[in-house]
Amino acid sequence: MKRAKIMVVEDEGIVAADIQDRLRALGYGVAAVVESGEEAERTAGSSRPDLVLMDIFLKGDIDGVEAAERIRTNWDIPVVFLTAHADETTLQRAKITAPFGYILKPFNDRELHTTVEIALFRHTIEAKLKNTERWLSAVLESIGDAVVATDKWGLITLMNTSAAVFTGWDPGEAFGKPLAEVFPLLDEVTRLPVMSPVSKIMYEETDINWCNPLLLLSRKGAERLVDYTAAPIRDDQSNITGIVWVFRDITKRRQAEADRLILSNLESTGILAGGIAHDFNNLLTVILLNLELAQTLIRPDDELAHLLEQAMQAAFASRGLSQQLITFAKGGAPVRKPTRLSGVIQEAVRPALSGSRVRCEFTLADDLWPAEVDEGQIGQVIRSVVLNAREAMPQGGVVSVRAENVVLGSHENPSLPPGDYVRVSIADRGGGIAKEVLPKIFDPYFSTKQRGDQKGMGLGLTICHTVIQKHGGAITVESEVGGGTTFHIHLPAFRKPLGEEKAPAPKVLPRQGRILVMDDEEGVREVVGGALQRMGHEVELVADGRRAVEVYERAKGLGCPFDAVILDLTVRAGVGGQEAIQALLRIDPAAKAIVMSGYADDPVVLEPERHGFKGVLAKPFGSDSLRKVLARVMGQSAVTSNQ
Repeated sequence: MKRAKIMVVEDEGIVAADIQDRLRALGYGVAAVVESGEEAERTAGSSRPDLVLMDIFLKGDIDGVEAAERIRTNWDIPVVFLTAHADETTLQRAKITAPFGYILKPFNDRELHTTVEIALFRHTIEAKLKNTERWLSAVLESIGDAVVATDKWGLITLMNTSAAVFTGWDPGEAFGKPLAEVFPLLDEVTRLPVMSPVSKIMYEETDINWCNPLLLLSRKGAERLVDYTAAPIRDDQSNITGIVWVFRDITKRRQAEADRLILSNLESTGILAGGIAHDFNNLLTVILLNLELAQTLIRPDDELAHLLEQAMQAAFASRGLSQQLITFAKGGAPVRKPTRLSGVIQEAVRPALSGSRVRCEFTLADDLWPAEVDEGQIGQVIRSVVLNAREAMPQGGVVSVRAENVVLGSHENPSLPPGDYVRVSIADRGGGIAKEVLPKIFDPYFSTKQRGDQKGMGLGLTICHTVIQKHGGAITVESEVGGGTTFHIHLPAFRKPLGEEKAPAPKVLPRQGRILVMDDEEGVREVVGGALQRMGHEVELVADGRRAVEVYERAKGLGCPFDAVILDLTVRAGVGGQEAIQALLRIDPAAKAIVMSGYADDPVVLEPERHGFKGVLAKPFGSDSLRKVLARVMGQSAVTSNQ
């Protein structure tokens, strides 16, 4: 066992020598013997004894009491006072230094040994307790939940840092205050104060696990959704001496649950919407190509020409509705690229307000960061929100559109990780939305509009929510009845320099060739084939992928191969384009295939090269798009032509 080292501070030389001899006889080591308080302070720092025997009355400017205080403060070394006599004032001063014992002169060896051993043991125990307290304090401070201790009357005795953050109260200031004052809790629905459960815990002597969300109102008025647990603190006789409370912030969890519910609702109707979009695109393709054919069969000055042109414009405009259905069905996987949003915002807002009595005030930061977005989808989101703002002000007014750079911290938006974002805020000055309605506005088919209003489909904001979420962002709303409504859209910023756009390649007319077209819809098959024949191509039509492979292989064997193949991606009860292209590439690795689909967000359409295709035709399309894609795949670019 290690021998304890003791420093003796005594200004009487004979007494100091006697104490030194006694300590050694008792088995202790003597670290040093000094005469003054100043010397005791210096020596304690250098020799670090396990204990100091300190005479209270010393020569010099520092007496034993002051020296003991400095030694305890600086090095946490226990001190035992030696004194022959002391007045009451000196004894009171000595108590403040928390000495580990007193030895009255004269003393015998037994008294000296007992006092020293008790002091050393007590210091060891206190050191362990201090280490335990530091460890417990570190654990308490590392907990993300708010932890609070109160006495049995509900007065606060301890708070961790998270509790201070939750409430806005400094722990020292909150000490001794009622829990209900520092942690005011409101019912989430009625917003009425919730009674403190202190009396319930004290009366029933049981734990409480309160899982129903409550609103915690901070000192500065901020609201936080919480649940809590509470348990009584008991002494050795099982008497309740206090209560420990743990408040958990469930704001993020609630937001995540709301997002999951929206996605679940989308899934329940998405399959139907996706099927409708696919069939709708097939019909639009037939309509567009037939309208174009009809235009070629009449003179430009014919009365029907104007009607056909109007029908063409309506058909092209219908593609937007089709894309909304696809976005609603599958979330509309965005085709993203780094984009400066100022232009996208202005191009989306102005048409939405055209012809109305509502004007827009733009506040767009000059140094606005780019964002990696699908321009079409983000433009659709902004148009939808602005249209809502327009409808909220039927008598006219002002829509404010602000775009700015923001850096979000870890708790600023429950739906988003910390980082750099571009925030687009769209505010109207309409009648506002009631608080009980706000949580539902992103739900499918929910609408505040009248049932007779054909525009009140209730899909617009659901699609907006889905699109922004697919972009890694968030859309939120704040509103007050009579105070207008503001939508905030956060999109992750793209913090890399944008490259220069390449100049377009020169355009030339396509050459004629042999084209194989596969589509299970007879109407689509016939109209696409007819358009290709009018361009001068030789065309063969088949209804499914298996037949396409057979025809392609036979033509290659006869020495009259196809220059290109157009394959529909989805074939009901048959082989679709994705399976057919694999078989074609085994027959002819140089096969030039174009995928044709009504699902513009299908992975094959988004990345055709990865699946063996050379180009894409997204339904619905017109003859001009058909000509350009075909010409590029066949090795040439195309120009618009009246052929």
